[in-house]
Amino acid sequence: MSVVMSMHWPEITVEQYENVRREVNWEGRVPAGAQFHVAWFGPDGFRVLDLWESGGHFQKFNEARLMPVVMKLGVSTAPQVTLTPAHAVFAPKVPTAPGTAGARKPSRPAARRAKKATRPARRAARKTRRR
Repeated sequence: MSVVMSMHWPEITVEQYENVRREVNWEGRVPAGAQFHVAWFGPDGFRVLDLWESGGHFQKFNEARLMPVVMKLGVSTAPQVTLTPAHAVFAPKVPTAPGTAGARKPSRPAARRAKKATRPARRAARKTRRR
């Protein structure tokens, strides 16, 4: 059963997160058991929501890869982490943020379908302009 990892780390800045992200490189070298990751900066600070195959997978990643880099970069505080068994998971067509590993241009067939779908509207606009 998948496990949800919820992290709150109010002291982390955008710059620190990006430095850790670049150094740990979890998007290039995906950790064993990692299924989903989303991070954001809210009014109460930095937050992460991950989905892992098991709590053990997250613990191994945290101890072997994440925390050594965090300590190396001089972050002196620790996050509040909660691991909870997932009850249900539903993530169809999860969009990715620009500049992240999952972000990419639509495939050519997808781009053609999108262009084809807007064809009637474009024709109607041309007819309106001609009048």
